[in-house]
Amino acid sequence: MDRLEPQAELGGLGLLDGEVRVVDYDPSWPAAFSLLAAPLRAVLPAARVEHVGSTSVPGCAAKPLVDLSVGLAPGSSFDLDAADACGLSFRSVNPEAVLFARYDGSGLRLCNVHVREAGSAGERWDLLFRDFLRAHPGEAAAYSEAKRRAAGAADRAAYSAAKAPFIESRRRRIESFAEETGWQLGAPARPSAAGAAGA
Repeated sequence: MDRLEPQAELGGLGLLDGEVRVVDYDPSWPAAFSLLAAPLRAVLPAARVEHVGSTSVPGCAAKPLVDLSVGLAPGSSFDLDAADACGLSFRSVNPEAVLFARYDGSGLRLCNVHVREAGSAGERWDLLFRDFLRAHPGEAAAYSEAKRRAAGAADRAAYSAAKAPFIESRRRRIESFAEETGWQLGAPARPSAAGAAGA
């Protein structure tokens, strides 16, 4: 189960490792997330498995690659055998997450899976940033443009560095959004007045 054969539900998902390409939002991405999340939810029924990243924000341009956040419940673990059972390949470890990926039969990467402790700072940020963009379509559009400009970068590291100033310039506003709406990890956010107006 290391490779996922192409399926209609996965639409145009897929990037070669190291490739940088940003495309318009595809309304099939939520269904692709559900398909890719199903094996993780089966193996980790107590985990919080969420669609994060730009493919989780309606109307937002993105790399055609689904990001899944897996918040492990206390006392649970996700080892290489479990990853293999979900068709995932190990990619790397960083201070706050273990990163896996899933590939299709032709070697295209379909998704990144970020596995970390539930309630971690990284999990909180990914979900908060997603909910902020969902509540503020104007910000999602501005982020789309920042990513399209960054896509001209030579590699993934340069792409990430090129879009980082946009994220940092919104960090205070995003935290204010959390405070104003009573946002909590794992609970649906209520749109702010600005978000309802399409700010």
